This record gives sequence, structure tokens and C-alpha cells, in this order.
Amino acid sequence: MSGKSLDELRKSIQSADTRIVELLNERAALALEIGRKKADLGMEIYDPVQEEQVYGRLVQYNKGPMPASILSAIFGHVVAASRYLQNTLTAALRPHEREGRGRIRVCIPIVGPGMDKAARQIRDAAPMADLLELRMDLINGDRLPELIREIRKNPFPVKIVVTCRKPEESGRRPSAEKDENEEERVSVLKKAILLGADYVDLELGTQAALRDSLKELIADYLGRTQLIVSCHNFQETPSDAALEDLWKSCREAGARVIKIVTFARTMTDNLRILRLIPWSLGKGQEIVAFSMGDQGKISRIMAPMLGAHFTFASLGEETATAPGQLTAAELFRILELLGRKASGGLSGTVRSPEEERGERSPGGRGMEPFSERGTGDVESND
Repeated sequence: MSGKSLDELRKSIQSADTRIVELLNERAALALEIGRKKADLGMEIYDPVQEEQVYGRLVQYNKGPMPASILSAIFGHVVAASRYLQNTLTAALRPHEREGRGRIRVCIPIVGPGMDKAARQIRDAAPMADLLELRMDLINGDRLPELIREIRKNPFPVKIVVTCRKPEESGRRPSAEKDENEEERVSVLKKAILLGADYVDLELGTQAALRDSLKELIADYLGRTQLIVSCHNFQETPSDAALEDLWKSCREAGARVIKIVTFARTMTDNLRILRLIPWSLGKGQEIVAFSMGDQGKISRIMAPMLGAHFTFASLGEETATAPGQLTAAELFRILELLGRKASGGLSGTVRSPEEERGERSPGGRGMEPFSERGTGDVESND
């Protein structure tokens, strides 16, 4: 026992609190200085290896009585706050490099099915991609932590999008066997947030209470994970007014990135969906917008050139997740002809995964080509 009175102990705590605030601000200043150096070097803010080392040191130096689990939870918020400050600083220092503007960024879906095929697809896709979308509704199995570790350990810095699409927004017929309820689907996205995914993709039609709970969790981690609010129309491209209403609903739902994907029946449908991009960016809202189907292929190319946050391309024809989706090799060839380059690892390289087989492990192939499927049977989106 210290022998101090209650008032003396409280004053000691107040003094300790003052030192903690001073140390937190000292740490924040150091984090900002690191952020400046990362901005100068063009480095990503999020560094999972460094963050793991932070938590490792906590365990090493903690002498108690604070339990290590509680200390790690506290430092989780401290680290997230530092990352928030660094992101804010980087945005101010490099406004010309705002994500989604001036850069063509390619997202490649990972579809499995199963962990082994998904892991092979990750290894094949990572050199070509800026983002990898984990389609948990197609991969099957509760292997999200392993998949994220597989992406993080690869030498190519890619961002992670986690999606668990409901059947009516995936182009698949609802199945009694695979029909997950809303809470189960959203729980997959919550787990992705806890695991540090860069984006989670949630349908606009999700129950408001579940959507709000997801947003609250994102806020708890200071926006480390960004919310994509998406809606898909597999029948047509609605009118300009209807598209703007969808955009407003997505924004009101709290989207960091709005994603609106429609089906093009005519070439002019592409003009309507593409018009949304400069219109949205003019309002300070990041967006992904394009059309599906053969008539919509051109929108997949033009969308990122107009400033869309990213576009989709498949690893190969057999892993395409939507009608009209180009392969990454096809997209790169077209961009090269147009004098543009994607910002991913292969940037001007246009070899397909099949052409790379001699240099890397074989890619996983988990889905049948669209030409071999029944219409509307297994055509999942993006």
C-alpha cells in the first residue's frame, strides 16, 4: 500500500493522465513526420508488418497489472488514430494523387471456390491488380483470415475489398442451400473490418439497422476500412433521374465509394452510366460506375479514364464474375493501345496468366465460362 489518501491518489492519476496526453501527442507528431516521409517516397500509409511489430513490443514490455489483451485494444485505437492523421496529411500533400482520379486502378475478383484455388488466384492476380476483391459468397468456407494473410504476405502491395453478395444482387438465382440471411452476410464484412480490410462492399438494399451497425464498427476503427455501398441492375440502365436517385440513396447510406452497375442493352446506355462519374466527382464523391453485358464493355474501359475509383477485370475468362467483364490481359492491351497504363504491378505488361505459367504457379480456375452456363444461372456480378 502506498499510504496515500484518496485525494492524493486521484491527483496522481490526474498527473499520469496529463503525461499520457503529452505522450500521445508526441507519438502523433512522430506519426505525422513518418507520414510526410511516406508521402515523399510515394509509399502506402497502411503497413501491416509494422503494426504487428507494435503489438509484439507491447507484449514484450508490458509488466502489468494491465492485461495484454486490454493494452492491445487500447493501442488499436492509438494506431488507428495515427493512420488517420497520416492519411489526412497525405491527402493534403498530394491532392493530385487522390485515389480514383488520374489513375487507372484495376480490381480483380478472387472467386475460388475453396481456399486452395483462391490462394492460387491471389498469387496469379496480385502482380496485375491494384485491388483484389474477395468474393466470399463464391469462395465458400470461413477462411477470410487466411485469405487476407495470403494477400498481405505477397510482395505486391494491393488493397483488399471484401464482398459477400446476396443472390439477387449477384446475378445468381436464390438457392435454398446458399441463401445466407442478412446478419450472416454482414457478419462476414464485420470480420473483414476487424482484420483490416481496405474496403467492404455492402448492397444498398441491406437492412438499415445492419448497415448502421457496420458503419459504427468502421467508425470505431477510425475509418481504416472504407465502405462501398453498391447497387446492381441486371435488366437495364435506368433513366438519368433514376440513376441520380440511386446515387443519392447510396450517399445517404454513408458510402465512402458509391458503386452503381447496370446492364447495357444499347451503346447509348453507356453514356448515361458514364455521365455519373464526372457528376459525382464534382460533388466530392468517389464512385465506381459502368455497365455489364457485351454492349457495356466499353464503359469498363472508359469509366476509370473518366475518374472512376477503379474498374474490374477478371484473372481469366473462366473466373469472370459478370457478363461483359474483360480479362486483365485484355484490359491492359486496350489501355496500351489508347496510350494509357493501369497503376498496378503489370502496368504496361499485357501477358495473360496463362502466358505467365512458366514463371509462376498455375492459377486457380474455379468458375465455368459464361458461354457454358445457363442464362441467369450462375452469372454473379463484378
